[in-house]
Amino acid sequence: MSLLPSLPRRFAMLILTAPLLLALPARGQDFGALRAADTNGDNAISAEEARLSAEAQFARMDSNHDGQVSQAEFVDSRLALLAALDTDGNGSVSRSEMRDHMLAARKAR
Repeated sequence: MSLLPSLPRRFAMLILTAPLLLALPARGQDFGALRAADTNGDNAISAEEARLSAEAQFARMDSNHDGQVSQAEFVDSRLALLAALDTDGNGSVSRSEMRDHMLAARKAR
């Protein structure tokens, strides 16, 4: 069963773009996730850039490439993110782990 088709379109798009929204930094921090979506570098995200970013997120979550994101694929993608952030392996992500991850991602660019 696919998760997205059972939801109204606006909610499905929110689920797909939530990582961008969750990546919004506090004032004065880097806008890495939003800059990545701004493919033409004009410091604005057009509807087309948002659509392409959502499609890329969907493609990353659709691990069996069947054109649908199952509940298992959705959960697996979020668990993989949690595992990547949870550097001490305690099953949760602390503020410092999140901060360290964001700083490392910023330095990698």
